[in-house]
Amino acid sequence: MNQKKIKFNFLKVNTGFSLVELLTTIGILMIVILGIYGMFEMAHKTLGSSGAKIIAIQLANQQMEIIRNLPYANIGTTEGWPHGEIPSSQTINKNNIEFTIQTTPTYIDDPFDGTAPTDTTPSDYKKVEVKISWNRFFGKPVSLISTFSPKGVESASNSGTLFIKVFDANGIDVPQASVYVENTDVDPDVIINAQTNNEGLLQLFSLPVSAGKYHIEVTKTGFSTDYTLPSNPPTNPNPTKPDASVLENLVTSISFSIDKLSSLNVYSVDENCQSIGNANFNFQGLKLIGADPNVYKYSQNQITNSAGKFIFNNNLEWDTYIASLISPTSTSYDLMGTNPLQPLGIQPNTTQDFYLILKPKTTNNLLVAIKDAGSNQPLSGAQVHLYRTGYDEIKITGFGVFRQTNWQGGSGQENFTDQTKYFSDNGNIDVTTSQGEVSLLPLIGQPTDQYKEEFENTIYKDAAQTTAEWDIQAHEVKLKYENGQYHPSDVTQSLRVNNTANRIIDRATIAIQRDLNGQTIDLFLSADGGVNFEPITPGQAHDFVNSGYDLRWKAILRTDDLQKTPVLEKITLNWRYSGTYPVYGELISSTFDVGNSAVSYGNIFWQPETQTPSCGTDCLKFQLAFSPTISPGVWEFKGPDETPNTYYTNSNTAINIPPDSKRYFRYKAFLSTQDTNYSPIFSDVFLSFTTACSIPGQVFFPSLQADIYTIEVNMVGYQSFSDTVDIATTNKLEIPLSESE
Repeated sequence: MNQKKIKFNFLKVNTGFSLVELLTTIGILMIVILGIYGMFEMAHKTLGSSGAKIIAIQLANQQMEIIRNLPYANIGTTEGWPHGEIPSSQTINKNNIEFTIQTTPTYIDDPFDGTAPTDTTPSDYKKVEVKISWNRFFGKPVSLISTFSPKGVESASNSGTLFIKVFDANGIDVPQASVYVENTDVDPDVIINAQTNNEGLLQLFSLPVSAGKYHIEVTKTGFSTDYTLPSNPPTNPNPTKPDASVLENLVTSISFSIDKLSSLNVYSVDENCQSIGNANFNFQGLKLIGADPNVYKYSQNQITNSAGKFIFNNNLEWDTYIASLISPTSTSYDLMGTNPLQPLGIQPNTTQDFYLILKPKTTNNLLVAIKDAGSNQPLSGAQVHLYRTGYDEIKITGFGVFRQTNWQGGSGQENFTDQTKYFSDNGNIDVTTSQGEVSLLPLIGQPTDQYKEEFENTIYKDAAQTTAEWDIQAHEVKLKYENGQYHPSDVTQSLRVNNTANRIIDRATIAIQRDLNGQTIDLFLSADGGVNFEPITPGQAHDFVNSGYDLRWKAILRTDDLQKTPVLEKITLNWRYSGTYPVYGELISSTFDVGNSAVSYGNIFWQPETQTPSCGTDCLKFQLAFSPTISPGVWEFKGPDETPNTYYTNSNTAINIPPDSKRYFRYKAFLSTQDTNYSPIFSDVFLSFTTACSIPGQVFFPSLQADIYTIEVNMVGYQSFSDTVDIATTNKLEIPLSESE
């Protein structure tokens, strides 16, 4: 029997989950569970809040019922006013919830019988607010308000009324200002913490009569504080706002002024804005809390940090303040000015910078402040001239000034450290005068120069104009030889032979060494660069018809025999310059350092402002070069249009330069004359500038003699001022200027 094997194949079915499917399922379940939990949590909080509110209402009703059962005279709080038997705040725990009960009673002046001050008994009835809050769950506090009237008709009592009005710096009401009233001279003590209403008013009725014993303090978060003070000899025997009195059946009104506090950043620096650390100063406001003697509301000693900074951080009341140096700083430095000008007005809710500009201590100083007579505002740009025999100084209010008045130390100084030196000149500048002026250098001796030509080279050969043979091997000039014969005529001509091109030549003498060979050589000279050649006779002085700055010679060689040539072997020239001065000179200053990158330049000035007409138009002019670094490599001197093609030709001209941190500068002076018997001159050059450390409306003169000086003030648009000042008795001077009519 054959047996057959039967094989069954079964399909394998996978009934499990992949990892991704499992994580997705878990995520969905978590979202559902969290949602359900959130719903339960929200429901729990809602139920809890509702339960807390129900309890709060019950507590409020209970508290109000307790108050209703009190005698009218006892309706008040133990700590406040009206005074009574009710705690102003108490805590009760119910159902594990902490409830706070606040009770606030107030007197009400009903307009039915008139209001204070017409109504002499304004405490008609009491209004009591009971407010319940809790520390768990959410929900607004519960508040109940009720009124309570006395039995019978109101009658006068031994009490009075106090009205407290609060406004800001602009006279606008300050609502919800915190008011603290205290009087421990009555029994029981009156201690009130309350707030002004929306009109900035707090009315306190039925206060015990008391003369000058109600101390009041008013403030608000972020605001200044105003207050009353008791008489306190000897520190403050006469307070400007004494503690208040409450008089029987009368209303006492008292006002207070508060406003938002301000911040002030104080910097102690030198006149170049370099920090001076650890500067001691007193900062005093002008508001008084006492008079005869004066007692100031704010007066504190402070010190800047090592970086020269002190911050009043949102703690200064609006006021007018004065800063002054105190020991030990005052023994080493003078306060040469402030920016802004003192006294410093600080407005509410502001932040500003205030610079104390310090200078090393000297004796006999003078600080001058120039103000507009009408507005009392500082005037910047006024020229203040202080002088006496042996002293002469000009400064400009509101500007720093770099000034040079002496150049006798000579050239070669890169940076402006020695105030008598400068960088360079072109050799035609005289700085040796006893008056300290700069002028063109006077010429000495005539003739002043000499030239020899022996034809050893072609340095002075004008190749473009010369056709003759300039033979440096034979050291001679002769006619050119071509095609077996000489040219009938040829010309040889020089380039400029005088090294100084800035002096006018009016006379010259020529001597020659030659071999005519029976032929001719005609000689010519030109003082104007070859424009006009004038014939001359060797050995005789020639006065030029056309004088000039460029001396040249020319020779024309001629022959009648083409086999012969005249030969020119040597030329000697002597000449003189006309007048006393060269026609042109220039001087470049050393490098000045303003000391601060944030600089704005004002004007350029020089003295004298006008020159003799004989020198010609614009015979003294300047250009300026600026750089953000002390070693720029090349100084680019420019005029008022910021190009090298223009010049500053008038003193007191605005400097045109973009405000791009040009801390360093040089000036270049150009002197010229059309009549060499006269020279332009200058004795002063100064540039004005402003930085954060410039002192507006002020100038400071240090190290003066204890003597009488003349002071003159000039400013465009204002009347001039002139007077004398005795430095022995005066170190500060304020000058008001009136506008010109």
